[in-house]
Amino acid sequence: MIARNPGCMRSMFVSDSVHLFSNMRHLGRIGLFVATIRKFLVNLKRHERALFDAPGQEWTIRYMSKQGQAVFSMVKPSESVRTLEVLGNDLFFLVEQFKSNPHVTRMSSYQLLVRLLREQCRVEPNAEAGEPKVLIKPNKEVPSDSLQNPSDPDASYDGHKGKGYQMQVAETYSRDETKKPLSLITEVIVEPAHHSDAEALIPLIEATQQRGFGPEEVLADSLYGGDENCQKARERSVEVISPVIGRPQENGLTLADFTGADEGTVRLCPQGHVPVKVKHKKGKHTAIFSPEVCTVCPRINDCPVKAGKKGSYLHYDEKAPRLAKRRAYEKTPAFQEVYRFRAGIEGTMSQLDRKTRVKHLRVRGLAAVSFCATLKAAGLNLLRAAAFRNSQEDGNLALQQRNPGLFGLFSVFKEQFSSLWADFNTFGCYFNPDQLFVTKMTV
Repeated sequence: MIARNPGCMRSMFVSDSVHLFSNMRHLGRIGLFVATIRKFLVNLKRHERALFDAPGQEWTIRYMSKQGQAVFSMVKPSESVRTLEVLGNDLFFLVEQFKSNPHVTRMSSYQLLVRLLREQCRVEPNAEAGEPKVLIKPNKEVPSDSLQNPSDPDASYDGHKGKGYQMQVAETYSRDETKKPLSLITEVIVEPAHHSDAEALIPLIEATQQRGFGPEEVLADSLYGGDENCQKARERSVEVISPVIGRPQENGLTLADFTGADEGTVRLCPQGHVPVKVKHKKGKHTAIFSPEVCTVCPRINDCPVKAGKKGSYLHYDEKAPRLAKRRAYEKTPAFQEVYRFRAGIEGTMSQLDRKTRVKHLRVRGLAAVSFCATLKAAGLNLLRAAAFRNSQEDGNLALQQRNPGLFGLFSVFKEQFSSLWADFNTFGCYFNPDQLFVTKMTV
């Protein structure tokens, strides 16, 4: 089930993400500073030996010698703040010393120094000392897309999943439970770990549509199914089925119970009362009801309409009716019947890791990780296709054993029909010697 043709089954996808760990060491903040500075010094020694051997560079011993590295690897927790201050000052000194040298600034390791200083430190003027003061940022101020390891600059950090990358996966599914359809992974997108799942749905849809087998329906979790994503997907003729993020209202009336709310203008309340006035201003809507009607309403305690100075007010924006309608649909058996197929992709993620070890890759860098993850997804598709073909052949063998006469008759008919088709092609070539049509027919 790849694409929908007229009269065929609809193309439907489920999507999810999985965390990937590249082949890099997980470093703490002290280890990150030391590794980045040492990487720069190694490259400086290799490409600009004269600058590396210049007098007055005794501090390089701290990062190039085994004794110096051992000191940083055994820092006590009580000394970590002071050690980070020393590392921050050394980092700032290196950046300032070589910032006017174009041969050095073009080095990728120097650019990592600048990035590390910008992400982890704050440089403030110091009037008393006459030199800038380097302060280490608190952990909460360090961005999630900050450098995690100089050996893999593309990797980032997610508070829930950790360091590395994440892979967005789309897979086909079918509601027809009378058969066992072939489910295939249709798209793989690898991103740094800090990217939100909410930003992945539309690129997944667009990538499959560009290849000619885009979905008509997508099952996804609540992060993918935001209102903005649903609207963008609907513009591309794709229906997104997912729970609405946030806790739904268990009891009482909602905006979905008001007639006309989904069209932007409330015409009737659930009790059949018409609003006295309706206002629209910059995407905000207000329906005003008569207080005489609302105060005696039996559903006053369950109603979202609130009493005001000049009437009873119902305030809502353009997306509120859509969200209310979706939340109402979530409570229906129809939603549960459709959304239960979403659980199937969790098995795909588990199978992808068990068969290919995709969560622990032996490469670094976004390009290499993307290439490796895509090949592993393609390999899983091949395994599934082979298993599907074997199941089909087992079914044909069972049919042959149950009906040997009928199966033999079908084989004879197949051979005769193929022979007639070959004769027809030969006959056509005889009358059209300038044109030769080669037709391959599989029965």
